[in-house]
Amino acid sequence: MLVLSRYRDESIYIGDDIVVTIVDIRGDRVRIGIQAPPNVAVHRQEVYDAIIREKHGIPNPKPPEQTPIPTPVPQKTRKFTAPLEKKLEARKNKGLPVNIDSSTVSFGSGITDGNF
Repeated sequence: MLVLSRYRDESIYIGDDIVVTIVDIRGDRVRIGIQAPPNVAVHRQEVYDAIIREKHGIPNPKPPEQTPIPTPVPQKTRKFTAPLEKKLEARKNKGLPVNIDSSTVSFGSGITDGNF
C-alpha cells in the first residue's frame, strides 16, 4: 500500500484518468473527491462489499446491535457559585464556623448557648 500525505485542495493521480482530491479535513474525517471515467466504478467499501455479497449470493450479515446512547441528564446549576465560595472563604479566614455537607451549605451563627 502506498501512503501519501496531502493538504486540502491537493490531488493524487492514479494513471492518466483518475484524480483523487482532498476536499475538506474536519477533525479525524477527510472528505475526498474522485474524478474517474464512466467505465470505472467507484464505491465506498460497505457498498462494494454488499455488491460482492449479492453477486455471490451471500446473505447480508446481521447488523451489529446498536446500544442506545444515553441522554445526558441536565444538571442543576447554582446561580451564585462564585459569591457563595467567596462568603465561605471569608468566614473560614475569620475563624467563623461553616458547616458543609453533600446537600446543604449553612453558615453557623457562632452562638452555642441557644440565644439568637
